Amino acid sequence: MREWIHNWAERIFLVTLIGYGLLIYFLDYVGVKITYTAVPIIAVSLFVAYVTRPRTSDRDQNDRR
Repeated sequence: MREWIHNWAERIFLVTLIGYGLLIYFLDYVGVKITYTAVPIIAVSLFVAYVTRPRTSDRDQNDRR
Protein backbone atom coordinates (compact mmCIF):
# COMPACT_ATOMS: atom_id res chain seq x y z
CA MET A 1 0.00 0.00 0.00
CA ARG A 2 1.06 3.57 -0.51
CA GLU A 3 2.26 5.61 2.42
CA TRP A 4 -0.63 8.08 2.32
CA ILE A 5 -3.12 5.28 2.99
CA HIS A 6 -1.79 4.35 6.41
CA ASN A 7 -4.81 3.24 8.40
CA TRP A 8 -8.12 1.44 7.91
CA ALA A 9 -10.25 4.56 8.33
CA GLU A 10 -8.74 6.16 5.25
CA ARG A 11 -9.04 2.95 3.23
CA ILE A 12 -12.70 2.54 4.16
CA PHE A 13 -13.35 6.20 3.31
CA LEU A 14 -11.71 5.93 -0.11
CA VAL A 15 -13.51 2.69 -0.95
CA THR A 16 -16.84 4.22 0.10
CA LEU A 17 -16.23 7.35 -1.96
CA ILE A 18 -15.24 5.36 -5.06
CA GLY A 19 -18.18 3.00 -4.61
CA TYR A 20 -20.58 5.92 -4.24
CA GLY A 21 -19.25 7.49 -7.44
CA LEU A 22 -19.61 4.22 -9.35
CA LEU A 23 -23.16 3.77 -8.03
CA ILE A 24 -24.13 7.26 -9.21
CA TYR A 25 -22.56 6.59 -12.63
CA PHE A 26 -24.33 3.23 -12.96
CA LEU A 27 -27.74 4.62 -11.98
CA ASP A 28 -27.27 7.50 -14.41
CA TYR A 29 -26.28 5.05 -17.16
CA VAL A 30 -29.36 2.90 -16.54
CA GLY A 31 -31.55 5.97 -16.72
CA VAL A 32 -32.56 6.67 -13.14
CA LYS A 33 -32.94 10.40 -12.63
CA ILE A 34 -30.68 11.61 -9.82
CA THR A 35 -30.97 14.94 -8.09
CA TYR A 36 -27.47 16.24 -8.68
CA THR A 37 -27.81 18.78 -5.89
CA ALA A 38 -27.55 15.90 -3.40
CA VAL A 39 -24.24 14.68 -4.83
CA PRO A 40 -22.10 17.73 -3.87
CA ILE A 41 -23.80 17.95 -0.47
CA ILE A 42 -22.94 14.33 0.33
CA ALA A 43 -19.42 14.72 -1.08
CA VAL A 44 -18.76 17.84 1.00
CA SER A 45 -20.15 16.23 4.15
CA LEU A 46 -17.93 13.16 3.61
CA PHE A 47 -14.91 15.39 3.04
CA VAL A 48 -15.61 17.44 6.18
CA ALA A 49 -16.05 14.26 8.23
CA TYR A 50 -12.78 12.94 6.79
CA VAL A 51 -10.80 16.10 7.54
CA THR A 52 -12.18 16.64 11.05
CA ARG A 53 -11.99 12.98 12.12
CA PRO A 54 -10.11 12.31 15.36
CA ARG A 55 -6.57 11.15 14.70
CA THR A 56 -6.20 8.62 17.50
CA SER A 57 -3.16 6.95 15.93
CA ASP A 58 -1.11 10.17 16.04
CA ARG A 59 -2.17 10.83 19.63
CA ASP A 60 -1.21 7.31 20.72
CA GLN A 61 2.22 7.63 19.13
CA ASN A 62 2.84 10.95 20.90
CA ASP A 63 1.83 9.47 24.27
CA ARG A 64 4.24 6.56 23.90
CA ARG A 65 7.27 8.82 23.34
